[in-house]
Amino acid sequence: DCDICIQVSETECDLSTYLVPYDRTYLANVVTDQSDDIENSPHTYSPHFNPYRDSNISAPTYSVEAADGGRVMVNITDPLTSYHERGRQLSIRDVLKSDLKYKISYYKSGNTRKEFVSDSSVAELKLDAGESYCFMVAAYIPSRPKATQQGAWSQQLCSTSDSSAPPGKNTTLQ
Repeated sequence: DCDICIQVSETECDLSTYLVPYDRTYLANVVTDQSDDIENSPHTYSPHFNPYRDSNISAPTYSVEAADGGRVMVNITDPLTSYHERGRQLSIRDVLKSDLKYKISYYKSGNTRKEFVSDSSVAELKLDAGESYCFMVAAYIPSRPKATQQGAWSQQLCSTSDSSAPPGKNTTLQ
């Protein structure tokens, strides 16, 4: 019973405040007439929706930092949700907790892509020293149905090796 989206002229209305608990299935009754007789007005039901399993997840932001010996650290910023708790906007990590993982896709020039799954927002990859690599990151929730397991891929970041730097130091990310 939510009265926040009554008599609105917009085609969207944010109900996220009312979709708690997250892992429950919800249904909306959309009335398309503005008469006073809501019970007999034309209406339709939305598809069933479970925020925990069905929400689209946007692409995360991240950075890649070179370390010694060809190691790189991938630091991921968890995307924010539309949920708020005690005045703070929740991230997908706050909602999905340990179910949230990240897929890191990477390749070096001329090679096939490889994927690494990280349980946290920080991942260390051991790569060939002195080589250039490109990276992309997406949220990954294996407990979800296959169609909604993966969020959107991030923008690609590529490193360039610098022959004057010590081996294993990728000096620039573009």
